[in-house]
Amino acid sequence: MPRPLVLTTDCGAEVDDQWAIAHQALAPELDLRVLVTTHTGSHKLPGDSASEYTASCARDVLDNLPLAGAALEVLAGSPIPLASADKPEAGAGVDRIIAEAASFDSENRLAVLAIGAVTDVASALLLDPTLAERIEVIAMGFNEWPAGGDPRSEEHTSELQSPDHLVCRLLLEKK
Repeated sequence: MPRPLVLTTDCGAEVDDQWAIAHQALAPELDLRVLVTTHTGSHKLPGDSASEYTASCARDVLDNLPLAGAALEVLAGSPIPLASADKPEAGAGVDRIIAEAASFDSENRLAVLAIGAVTDVASALLLDPTLAERIEVIAMGFNEWPAGGDPRSEEHTSELQSPDHLVCRLLLEKK
């Protein structure tokens, strides 16, 4: 039985997400339910909304895959990081994460893979604290907890002081 999965991605900021989307959409072991796109931190992208741009990139990837059946839905998530770790950003991505998890429980959790900013996942947890019992968050991002750290660049290290770093703390503390 394929594992149900929600993916949050900043597709288009770097090339790794396009490969991840293709793999997850085509893998028979996974039931990719929806892609929620995110803002891209300090990466500058064309257009007025980074999450709309990343949604467009994700749709381009899906349009070029040999998918059977209905097209996967791509929702533009939060275009900005959280202003603080206690004020969620409402939106379609947040609502969909909560809705997808509604039929899951602590014995059978929905996998939420975050390979972009975790704003929508954290906002969903802030809006519905019971969500922590129904989802398993798999997030890509840091080398160690709680200090964080990303050896790729000083740019990424400075982002650890942003509200999204606080969001990662929130995710880990909700386990």
